[in-house]
Amino acid sequence: MKKGKEEEMKKEKEEMKKKEKEGMMRGYVRASYARNPSGVMVKRCCASCRHREVWRNGQRVCVVNREFVESSFRCRKWRMARGLERLTF
Repeated sequence: MKKGKEEEMKKEKEEMKKKEKEGMMRGYVRASYARNPSGVMVKRCCASCRHREVWRNGQRVCVVNREFVESSFRCRKWRMARGLERLTF
């Protein structure tokens, strides 16, 4: 039973690496951090981008590139979401 779980986990890791590699081939890079005007650190990724939309089924769509994206990707056209620009602590 353990072998089945280990194999399943291994397959999932391989799929994630494959998805990440495909994303990087399309111009996506790993996420980094930026500060908003109030000095709060915001992760630069599709999850915090102004150009993303979330569909009812939970999928993220990039309006600029017109494709489905993962939350951890970031393209060169990333812009901080307006709500995060005003975020303060």
